[in-house]
Amino acid sequence: MRILIIIVFTGLSLYYLSCNGNSNAAENNSLSSLLFPDDTYYAAQSGNDIILSNGSDISNFKTDAVNIDSAYITNDSVSFNVDYGGGCKEHRFSLVAASYFLESYPVQVSVLLSHDSNEDKCKALITKTGIRFNLAPIKNEYHKFYGEGSGTMILNIFTGNRQDKAIQLTYNFR
Repeated sequence: MRILIIIVFTGLSLYYLSCNGNSNAAENNSLSSLLFPDDTYYAAQSGNDIILSNGSDISNFKTDAVNIDSAYITNDSVSFNVDYGGGCKEHRFSLVAASYFLESYPVQVSVLLSHDSNEDKCKALITKTGIRFNLAPIKNEYHKFYGEGSGTMILNIFTGNRQDKAIQLTYNFR
């Protein structure tokens, strides 16, 4: 039993020290914050508006590796459940409408889920749920182009340079 405790303690210590090597010590102030992280920094991002950037170069946005486990639309919000590598620094997400409106029925919008890992070198697999963005700005753009009333658009959501592997969501609105 003593050997098991020593092994676990040594492993946790090595994990803590590997993540503590970055220059931002405030983010790594205790072992308990690494073992039991909370989602407080995501609360500040939750509900951010989609960024309208029609026709702009998406290379201006961070495209660090992230996997979308699931995505869903509720009312005028889109939410994501994602996983990515990291664990030592704060990660930020943005949703960018990179190209709209592709003429089809219904119209389509190319959307980038931008991920800024803040150069996090740690290797833990992090899973975050409920990262939410407000779709009202793209809905308002739709109304400018196609008039008021209800509408439908297809969101082709991609990450990084994976435009060929977009997730499609249908956004119905009034």
